[in-house]
Amino acid sequence: MVAKRGRVNLFGGLGKGARNLSVPSNTIHYKECSVLGSHGSVPRQHRIAMDLIEKGIVKTGRYITHRFSLDEIHAALAAAEKHEGLKVIVVP
Repeated sequence: MVAKRGRVNLFGGLGKGARNLSVPSNTIHYKECSVLGSHGSVPRQHRIAMDLIEKGIVKTGRYITHRFSLDEIHAALAAAEKHEGLKVIVVP
């Protein structure tokens, strides 16, 4: 079901008894798609992160490489889809 050059993100924990995935390697190869894994965090970790940002310990500005106005939303989405820069944001 993944489009050519699409991305599949596997998010969510599975129990210890869950069976392994079987992924057809030709699909990944010929469709040039990516299979990624990610995990979440708990509210306590969000509070810690926000506290570090608020105190200036973590400088988030350097990660924002592209800023667009709301009128430029289509350009912002195009930049994100092309993986241009690190973080693309839309400022309303």
